[in-house]
This record gives sequence, C-alpha cells and structure tokens, in this order.
Amino acid sequence: MIVTDQTAPATGIILSAGAPRTGSIMATIPHDARRDLIRYHYRTPDGKRRSIDKLIPNNLSKSELIDSWATLKAEAKDRVRSLKSLDNVLFENVVDIVLQDHESRGKLRGAGEIERFERIQSELSGPINEGFTIRYNKFVDRLANDGYRKGKTTYRYSQNTISHFEQCIRTVINTAYRRGLIREIPVCCRERGRALKFRDRYLSADEWTRLENALAGSYLEWPVRFMSTFPCRKSDCFRLRTGNLFLFGSNGPYIEMAAEKTGLLTVFPLEQFQELLDYLLGLPAGLLFTQPNGSPIIDPRHEWERILATAKISDLHLHDLKAKATGDRLADGFTVDRMIRLGWYASPAMILRVYNRVRAVDVMRQMRAEAGRGYVEVGKQANS
Repeated sequence: MIVTDQTAPATGIILSAGAPRTGSIMATIPHDARRDLIRYHYRTPDGKRRSIDKLIPNNLSKSELIDSWATLKAEAKDRVRSLKSLDNVLFENVVDIVLQDHESRGKLRGAGEIERFERIQSELSGPINEGFTIRYNKFVDRLANDGYRKGKTTYRYSQNTISHFEQCIRTVINTAYRRGLIREIPVCCRERGRALKFRDRYLSADEWTRLENALAGSYLEWPVRFMSTFPCRKSDCFRLRTGNLFLFGSNGPYIEMAAEKTGLLTVFPLEQFQELLDYLLGLPAGLLFTQPNGSPIIDPRHEWERILATAKISDLHLHDLKAKATGDRLADGFTVDRMIRLGWYASPAMILRVYNRVRAVDVMRQMRAEAGRGYVEVGKQANS
C-alpha cells in the first residue's frame, strides 16, 4: 500500500511522499524474520534510475523507522547533488587514491609500475569528462610514435609496454566509477584494450651458432651467455656484483639477488654450468659484467646491433634470451614449481602462458623437418 511517512507501520509497506514520479524517492521494506531492508529509488540528473539499500532491525519503532527513512532520503539527495558536479573530478586526484590503496595492500610491483602511474597522472591530468577520451587517444599515440630517450638514444615503446600503460589508466577510471566519482566509464576505457602481444622470436640452432661466433671478443659475450642460461632481465644482469656470488657452502655455488621488477629473492645455481662458473671464478671484485674499460654496462644497444649485423640476425632483443633460457631449463628437467621457488618468476602463469611456447616452436620445426623426410605436414598431403 502507499502511505505517507507520518502513518508508516514498521514492516511490509512502501513509503512514499506522493505518487511515483521523476525525482521521487520510495522505500520498500519487505518482511524478514530478523531484519528489514529499506530501498530508496531516485533518478540522477541524466535520467538514470538508481537506488540505495540499507538493512535495519525489524523491531524498530515507527519513529525510528521514519528517522532511518529520512536519513537515506537525505543521502540520496546528496548523491543527486554530487552527480551534478562529477565533471569536475580530476584524473590526477584519483591516481593518488589508487596509489595509496595499492601501497596499503602491497600491490605495487616495482619502480616501473609506480613510474607508469606517475606518468599518466602528469600527462592525463584534468577532469574526467567528455574530453578525457581525446586526451587518452593522444597519449597512446605519443607512446606508440614518440618513444622515450635514455641518454642520447631514443627507444620505441613495445606494444606490451603500451598495454601496461592502458591497464593503469583503466585501473584509475574503474576506481573512480566504483567509488561513485564519475557517472560512467569513458568510451576509451570500456573495452579491454589491446591484447598483449607476445613475441615469437626464437633462434634456430644455426642462428644461435652464428650469434655465438659474433659474440666472441665482445664485452656482451658473457652477459648474453648468462641471460641465455638463466631467465634474468638485462637490468638485473648488468648490476650483478661479486657480492652476489656464493661459491662455498652446502648449497654449492650460486648467485643470489633481489629482482628489480618483482623484488623477489632470486637464486641462480651454477653447479651444472661449469664453463660459466669458471669464468666467474676468475673475476676481480666488483661488477660481474662490465665494459672493456671497467665501467658499468648502461646502454649496450649499439654493440648489440653490431653483433646482430655480424651474425646476420634481425629483430632479436636481449629480453628474448629469457625465453630461450626458460625453454632450455624446462628441457633440462626444471619444473615450473622449481622455477617459482628459485624466484625466477612471480607466478606460474607467466611460464605456462608465454614461455612454454618455446616448446611449441620446436615441435613445429620438427614437424617441418619430418615433412621433408616424407611425413605428413599439417594441412598438406605427404608425397606419394
């Protein structure tokens, strides 16, 4: 039944200040053995229907019930008023909320993620309104075309890095929407965005032989050998020192470090890799891998490009060696669980989703070789 708030019984009614209309606020209180639910319906300035729910004890007096109803009615009106000023919510303020929330929950993973949030905070600053999509598209275009500078060299952002930036932006927008700071999610952030594109650049046996020959005498020879033996990022490899090298003890020789990206304690056992161990044993105190003059390796791009040109190999990144190392260790009997325990990866998902594709490439190469010996190749008929 429809009654006024002055005659409201405790349960089983619909409260209304009048007949339902645009902007009206109603409360439904269905009967429950222990508690009642008050639900207020209202319309936002753009005409959308919204509601507020609140659970209350079912033994409230009529005056207490009316007070609860009036409280939620005032809250609904406050929401309507706040929605009229949502276009003034600033993107940079929501980034601060996200950073504080992630820091309190320990969800920030390394300096790289913090730098991404700080960059979008700077370059996408302004209200989250109709103009946000324009700023978003311009920012993504800059990432794809302008690149970034490191010293005197300009690098291009990979598609994966751009996708990580887009994910940070969607995190900020979703936080604003969940907290009621914006009416709706901007069009540019409604889709999932570009899917991560994983590289399929794996060296054949012949290419690897040419690369080893081209590496001879280069200061990158042993860093490349190390990164193709253990799945290690180049930034971690270039900062390894003799203090990270443990040669004696019951655990055998190993290298121990904290990974820069994940912060995980990472261990690289050396006992099975005698050639690499012999090289490390002859090094003086300091960095394990340096330039010829003893200075740290900061930007090996030009030397790496020279090596690739000599080996006649194109489109190979130093980071691709991590895939090779992972595939080789899997072939040697290293399990996914062992790699996780050694700190090589933060989760098994990365190994199973990405780097096991090394094995798939080997299988396809074997199938092509077998097809040449008279076996059936996928999609083709064997020669009779």
